[in-house]
Amino acid sequence: MRAVDERQAQLATGGLCHPNGMARLALAVFSVACLFLAGCKKGNSLEGTWSGGTGADKVTFTGQNFTVEAPAASVGSVALTGTYTLNKDQLNLTATDVKVHTTDASKQAEYEKQMGAVKPMMIDTVAKTNPITVVFTDADHITLKGKTGQPRSYSRVKT
Repeated sequence: MRAVDERQAQLATGGLCHPNGMARLALAVFSVACLFLAGCKKGNSLEGTWSGGTGADKVTFTGQNFTVEAPAASVGSVALTGTYTLNKDQLNLTATDVKVHTTDASKQAEYEKQMGAVKPMMIDTVAKTNPITVVFTDADHITLKGKTGQPRSYSRVKT
């Protein structure tokens, strides 16, 4: 009769009354805790600097701000700045300024004047790419795909 009672207790408690039952309970609690913690994990973050794109582009996300630095042929480089929001995998950029940095300081004023004429168009172009879909290959590799254009892959810059 005792064997029947023990078997019923094992069945009723999922086998936890078995000598190995406490080990299974500990394993089950650990597994549930791991699943819970993984489910609560914030996920991948854009925070930091990324390189790639169409050339030597660098994109930096800090707080809710972003900066895109890109080489500009024989001029030097162009820096686009603004704010961003990320909702799940949808990135929206709001560009607020564009600056040119020349390799020839004597031409800086001339290029800034030219940039003044194209700045509104560049800011508008950024707005037209929204929303941008962000796909994390892993924590250090992403692909960005806007409404227009080809997907661009970036790698996190390790500091």
